[in-house]
Amino acid sequence: MRAIVEAMLKAGTGQVAVLACTAFSMKILAVIGGPAGVGLFSLVRQVQQTLSMIALVGGQNAIVQGVASTSGARRANFIATSWILVAIASTIVCIVMLFLATPIAELLLPNLLQGAALLRWTAVAAALGAFLVVARSLLNAHMAIGTVANVNVVTAFAALLLTYPAAMAYREGWDVALIG
Repeated sequence: MRAIVEAMLKAGTGQVAVLACTAFSMKILAVIGGPAGVGLFSLVRQVQQTLSMIALVGGQNAIVQGVASTSGARRANFIATSWILVAIASTIVCIVMLFLATPIAELLLPNLLQGAALLRWTAVAAALGAFLVVARSLLNAHMAIGTVANVNVVTAFAALLLTYPAAMAYREGWDVALIG
């Protein structure tokens, strides 16, 4: 019982820190980038998350369950196969976005000069996001709840630290800086 309460406190505390970092990041972006910056960031973030889910091949829960329910060589094989599948799917997502960025940018971002470049870099962020989700899934499967919370806080804090320079670059006309 005590272990469950401790895990919930760690996860909850971590989530509060993530929410605070996210709120501060959005406030910084809103003040510096204005409504257009927040809107573009939200669109880019949604595209990144969608591409990450495609690159994960829907495997976040499957990874947690597969690792938790296997052991020994079978578990090691499952983990290796998961990484390989996500690497292949991420590569495919990046290649597809490389070739389809222009038509998608014309559809989603018709008034943005750097729209295609923005989407190409979004694919890279999506691949990195997919690998982060796999790593967190493996930590979850091994019941490393405190480590998962720490990873979440560190990534949110890193995003907070990058928000100001990214927002300043966006304000100077570098839309691609929002990928940071």
